[in-house]
Amino acid sequence: MVPLIDGTNRYREWYAAERERFPLFHTPWWLDAVLGPDQWQAIGLADKQGDPLVFMPITYRKKWGLTMVDKPPLTPYLGPLWSRPLSDIAEMDTLAQLVTLLPKPWYFRATLRPEAAAGLPFSWAGYRLTTRYTYRIEISNPNELFSAANRNARRNLQKGADQYTVTPEWKPALLHAHLRAVFHRQDQPVPIRLVLLERLATALAPRDRGHLLVARDSEGTAQGTLLTAWDQDTYYLIATGATPAGRRDGAFYALLHSLPGFIPAQCQILDFCGGSRLPGVARRNLGLGAVGVVYLEVKKLC
Repeated sequence: MVPLIDGTNRYREWYAAERERFPLFHTPWWLDAVLGPDQWQAIGLADKQGDPLVFMPITYRKKWGLTMVDKPPLTPYLGPLWSRPLSDIAEMDTLAQLVTLLPKPWYFRATLRPEAAAGLPFSWAGYRLTTRYTYRIEISNPNELFSAANRNARRNLQKGADQYTVTPEWKPALLHAHLRAVFHRQDQPVPIRLVLLERLATALAPRDRGHLLVARDSEGTAQGTLLTAWDQDTYYLIATGATPAGRRDGAFYALLHSLPGFIPAQCQILDFCGGSRLPGVARRNLGLGAVGVVYLEVKKLC
């Protein structure tokens, strides 16, 4: 195995040739939107014939004047992506070599997809592994999406649907305002810039790979928003926000209630993209019939 020269361009070429192989958050256009084309690169390994085996996109940002590798905003999972299946041992050995190629800034953080059993080589190299949870619902029939929800959740879903009308509207400023209301309630600044949401909307809308759903009350006032996106098999709930009135009157549940009308036919999983460990979030998602799914966060102070 040999390191790939100009791994980022090779990664873009691979995507152009085999787009169906790429999970949403690994697509170059997603990374360009949430970061900028010059703010990420792909590290890769090739076999002896020069054919790529594995890539790992990594992203940079500055903090206190220091460079750090960190997870991109609005991107719950990233990590290694394989060009073809390998045996378990070959995959482990290849990843161990890939880890040695990673940059060593003062701080490194990445989150791996739930399907990726790729933690051990990071641990061997001194990275700390932390268990995180998302919540998922298997979609057998979109019209029965919340059939396993408990009584309280079903009541909230119906109440929200009775209060609000949900329509798709590409208005990133609405989502930003609703996010700002959420973080204001927590006495925190909103961590997502409006320009990022605008870039993401510009990337998703023409590709027909996402929705920005808006819940409006009987007077037509937007009280809640939900940004969603999807790939070959998973529909992701990326970000949601609500006004104080929307939070009180169940705008989030109205948005969820509307999802069967928007989920593409190929999607088999609804992913809440939940990295939160708050008990209230866990109870809400479990009450909706979702199942907790483990994924790994990799950290290191270099």
